Amino acid sequence: MKKYLRLYAYFLRFSFSKSMEFRFDFFFRILMDFAWYGTQIAFFSILYKHTNLLGGWNFDQVLIFMGSIFVVDAVNMTVFSNNFWWLPTYVNRGELDYYLMRPVSSLFFLSLRDFAANSFMNLFFAIGFLVWTILRYPESFSIDKIMLFIFLLICGILLFAMMGMIFIIPVFWLHSQKGLKDIFSSFQRFGNQPHRIYSGWIKHVLTSILPFAFVASYPVSILFENSPLKAVMHSFILVISLFLFMRYFWKKGLRAYSSASS
Repeated sequence: MKKYLRLYAYFLRFSFSKSMEFRFDFFFRILMDFAWYGTQIAFFSILYKHTNLLGGWNFDQVLIFMGSIFVVDAVNMTVFSNNFWWLPTYVNRGELDYYLMRPVSSLFFLSLRDFAANSFMNLFFAIGFLVWTILRYPESFSIDKIMLFIFLLICGILLFAMMGMIFIIPVFWLHSQKGLKDIFSSFQRFGNQPHRIYSGWIKHVLTSILPFAFVASYPVSILFENSPLKAVMHSFILVISLFLFMRYFWKKGLRAYSSASS
């Protein structure tokens, strides 16, 4: 465990020093994230000019949901996104050997190697916005609910990252530039809306098969419900199950990998 912590500390030092060498890109990506935040807030603000409720949530509740989405996105862009972006290139060029030879988990190394310092700056804004939306809510929340919400949001961040990796792994067989990342992005849009607006088979898919609803929508709903135990157990089972499947799928992909020396 200490070895992995020291290795990740090295990743952080290297990533921050690299980011400061390209300052225009550093600040440009910060502005891009702020533009996305503004677009999302404007979208829901326009919707609530024509309705009081969306999926049973009022505007104050949706603001908390948006804050949660911003935090999940900022963590993903900071910790995982760059790594997932480069993985198909390493596979297609046969350059994965360099990482497979390391005396650490290849999944750990390739998932966490590149830390996006510019997006880390936006993570502070995302967390600040989420805290502001909770504090401005007309009713107060108990400490128990806040702690449960934080726990489930962390589970949602892990679920989002693992689903992202699962959609990248098919590159071992497809040899495409992105794996199935475009399909992942399409499903991600469903998770950027409150889960209560869906019904039927779509709702079942988003809560069990591709659990995008558990990324932010379910954690937020915990704040407004009186019986959260079922959602907590569901989230915990999903995290464990998806992690085991991701590891199995990764090992299957590595067996299908053709290195540059083969």
